[in-house]
Amino acid sequence: MTDLIPWKEEYSVGVEETDNQHKELFKMLNILLDSINNDNDRKSIDKVLEDMVNYVDFHFKSEETYTARLPNFTAHRLEHWEFVKQTMDYQKRFSNNKDVTAQEIFNFLFNWLKKHIIETDINDFRYLREHGLL
Repeated sequence: MTDLIPWKEEYSVGVEETDNQHKELFKMLNILLDSINNDNDRKSIDKVLEDMVNYVDFHFKSEETYTARLPNFTAHRLEHWEFVKQTMDYQKRFSNNKDVTAQEIFNFLFNWLKKHIIETDINDFRYLREHGLL
């Protein structure tokens, strides 16, 4: 499978553990997109979504061991909570054949993740590095 959504070095936060987890999330997004593009059944797509929700929970807990040192930690954590809440809502609606498509969910996941990494994570990890908190 070719990555339709490639990882780019510009997404790096400079912490190998976190970068590797972000790369894994991109890999999962590519699996989801591949499933959507190849007309996989709802069960396959739902399984990818479930795997992502579980991995995101692991990733956020891991990332928060670093970001807990931030003065704006509460805001950073709130972004994570809102993402999990929204993703679980999308997953539930999709599983119950409600008013959401897999493509809409993919768009949300990709856009949120990319924006969060570029606008929040990179800046927060830079702050941690600059203040000797890593």
